[in-house]
Amino acid sequence: MRAAGATGGASVGGGGIGTLKVNCIPWCKIYIDGKDTGRRSPALDLKVPAGKHRLKVVHPPNGMERFRDVEVRAGEATLAVIEF
Repeated sequence: MRAAGATGGASVGGGGIGTLKVNCIPWCKIYIDGKDTGRRSPALDLKVPAGKHRLKVVHPPNGMERFRDVEVRAGEATLAVIEF
């Protein structure tokens, strides 16, 4: 498993699916590329096309938001851990 933003190894873009694992402290709602996934953290099985994605997480009780750019590689899992 790769940490979000790590480089090297398998193909990025050009097809294929990877897994994005998102954990927030405290919990959060998860948006990928501006779309609500309908999921809350921890989410350990978000399937996304290989390539670069914009991750937005929101902790609704206090309205806090965080953004992170992630690179997902085909056939690999990428972990994003975000603390508010």
